Amino acid sequence: LDCTRSSKMATSKLMKLMAVAAAATWWCRGVSFVAPPTSGRSALSQTRLGHGYQDRMSPRAHDPGYAEKDTKGAKPFSHTEATGATAEVTFKKRPFGILRYAPGADGKDAMVMEIIPKSRYPGDPQGQAFAAGVQSGWIV
Repeated sequence: LDCTRSSKMATSKLMKLMAVAAAATWWCRGVSFVAPPTSGRSALSQTRLGHGYQDRMSPRAHDPGYAEKDTKGAKPFSHTEATGATAEVTFKKRPFGILRYAPGADGKDAMVMEIIPKSRYPGDPQGQAFAAGVQSGWIV
């Protein structure tokens, strides 16, 4: 009689434990940090671009070699037209801090248009161009 009673109590405790585990599993699956999307992405999904992304990632009308109808008249350039002092700069790793280039007339040259204007900490890879003295308008 005593053995049957303890067996029923053990079964009762096991059932309660299983019910709690099932409820916890259901709750965890239903409440998640990152919920699945309600519908899949389509070709027309909108994304938000950060401030200045279009300016950095596309040519501007005043860039040398810009050949669209809204150009501001800057002509294409070649390294043979470069005058002034030369400098040799070696970058140790990428990214080296040059945000934007303008392509040369023959596709082999490039003009630095924009650099990251500061080095955030010693050894900052994105501050290499600034630390080496690279300036906008240099031809590489």
